[in-house]
Amino acid sequence: MANVRLGAYDEASNEQEIAKVNEFYEKIGQLASANGVTVNIVSIEGDECNLDSLSRLAEVTGGNVERVNPDTITANFANILSQPVIATNVTTKVKIHKALHFRNELPENLNEDRTLMVRELGNVTQENDFTFEYALRPLLELVEMDEFDLTKITHVPFQAQISYTGLDGGKYLRVITQLKEVSNNRAELEQKANYNIISSNAVQ
Repeated sequence: MANVRLGAYDEASNEQEIAKVNEFYEKIGQLASANGVTVNIVSIEGDECNLDSLSRLAEVTGGNVERVNPDTITANFANILSQPVIATNVTTKVKIHKALHFRNELPENLNEDRTLMVRELGNVTQENDFTFEYALRPLLELVEMDEFDLTKITHVPFQAQISYTGLDGGKYLRVITQLKEVSNNRAELEQKANYNIISSNAVQ
């Protein structure tokens, strides 16, 4: 088994014990993230490993999850170590228009009306991607809101606020604001779509 004694999943025999082990790894991830440590999970093909739970460690700290063949493990480690951390304690807030709402997002990451999302990204490298999905609210919700005329909206605003600790120890905030034009021409939108971003989101 991949884990024995401390944090051992193979020794957990019921749901309560599994929950305690999950809590242990959650605390480890938070401790690592707070101290600027990246945790990469490497699982050997053919060995048992609870990747569903362990991958949370990598997610919280900005690390990667690799399932490798024993014959190529050296190359995999070299690839992981070749990506230096460029910022730690990274938190991203994304604000969208009230006519929209985030979709496929964890409830704890959203505010009450689902227009503000907060994600703790931990440590990041230049290879890190961050994507999200949004959609138009149901028409009944829009009618009840009675705050704007949907037919007169030509652009919708998006704002990302990225707070992080730099390698020099300083605290920084980067704010990115954009207006996106509204269109009802599906064919035109599909032509202009960035399919690299769409595919990256699908993978995540």
